[in-house]
Amino acid sequence: MFEGLRRFLRYAVGYRTITVESESAHKLILSCWPTRTVFDSKKGQISQNGIALAALSAIERVEVHQPPNQDSTVNWYLTIHMKSVVNPIQVGQTTDPVEASIIAARISSFTGRPVTARV
Repeated sequence: MFEGLRRFLRYAVGYRTITVESESAHKLILSCWPTRTVFDSKKGQISQNGIALAALSAIERVEVHQPPNQDSTVNWYLTIHMKSVVNPIQVGQTTDPVEASIIAARISSFTGRPVTARV
């Protein structure tokens, strides 16, 4: 209970983080409160909060970017771009650029897709 409250309060004041909940040969689970993203190679899909969103085979690239004109805390966004899909899947955001790079690299290693950066 206290951990959930702590995460909510940190989120409310602008602190963002993406954590690796679990990683195995067949599954990578990431969490960025309140979103939980699962990359599952056995099912061949990406899901968020229990809802299947896309096939792993449709991933084009993993992107780390910083939106222009941020008013407060600088956040780095981690998104998955799909082939033939306009809107990317947002995995999460973090205030730490090193964390964003490390998580992007883990997704890239798991999916075999390249990482791109946009500032």
